[in-house]
Amino acid sequence: MNLIITTNKISTKKLINKNKFIEYYSDDNYEEYISNNLDNMKIIIIKNQSDFYDNILYFIDKYNPNKIFLIGFCSSTNSYYKIGDILIPSELSVLIGHPTTWDSRKKLPSIKINKSIISKLKMFAEIASIDLYINKNVTIRNEINSSAYKSWIHKNYLATSIDSNIFTIAETLQKINIPIITLLSINKTYNTSRQVPILNFLKIFKKNIEPSENISKFLETYSLFEKKI
Repeated sequence: MNLIITTNKISTKKLINKNKFIEYYSDDNYEEYISNNLDNMKIIIIKNQSDFYDNILYFIDKYNPNKIFLIGFCSSTNSYYKIGDILIPSELSVLIGHPTTWDSRKKLPSIKINKSIISKLKMFAEIASIDLYINKNVTIRNEINSSAYKSWIHKNYLATSIDSNIFTIAETLQKINIPIITLLSINKTYNTSRQVPILNFLKIFKKNIEPSENISKFLETYSLFEKKI
């Protein structure tokens, strides 16, 4: 059994819309989706983040999962990536404080991800014909859109993506002896902060894959082929 965990329903929108769900439950704490189309996978959307750990423990006790997928969005810190690209962090870090207080000499709190798991996931991405990138990701509590700040993070910490909460969630789940896999989809590119005329923005966006599309394709492929490989 694999659990797909997210705090943002948009990140699993395609997955939910494309698969026929035989069970659905919702309360103030979470939404749960169970599908015949996704073999051995359950989608859990956590609404109440203040009780995140307790909610996760509930689902671990209920399903006894062998893997947990943490799904979310991120921004690119360089111009290489486009909207919809999937990133699997090889290392998760957190950068605390206002940019004026950042110091590149300080080592960031970090969590390293199992290399053998990452290697296997790359194989599933190839089957799904998806470009999957391995990178370092930095969590920043406050949203940063400035290209200059993104460049500073890329230069000093070699991180090619930033997000707002993945490190905190992964750190919480470190107490659980279950492999945790983070899948992040680019939904903001490096130059997001630039002023773009609305018509040009719509043209650019239509050329890009919807941010949740590749995550959906990847997880559907993983569900289909996991037991065969």
